Amino acid sequence: MVTKVKLTIRERIMLLGLLPSKGSLDIIKAKRVLLEKLNFSDKDAKKIGLQKNVTQDGNIQYNWSTKEEFNTTLEFTPEEINVFDKGFELISQAEQFNDEIFSLYEKLKKEE
Repeated sequence: MVTKVKLTIRERIMLLGLLPSKGSLDIIKAKRVLLEKLNFSDKDAKKIGLQKNVTQDGNIQYNWSTKEEFNTTLEFTPEEINVFDKGFELISQAEQFNDEIFSLYEKLKKEE
């Protein structure tokens, strides 16, 4: 069963941040597919004025300049949702859940 989710720019970026740097072969395969789905095309990046910067501590920071809505509906397989679940689990274990992350979590679960 495929899950369809309507995502904002910020939500897509937040999901990119949930992707693991390491994992099983299946997790890394799913991650590669998710990167293709979540990343912005050059055309879309230009349209919304998206800039990707690396901070001094090595973190990636995204900025965009559009004020208009730029929502995208993406489809995720159960395996791909599982990758996100692992990211949510890590955030929960570190006690770093906040309202914004929880709203995204609910959105992925409601759409299932």
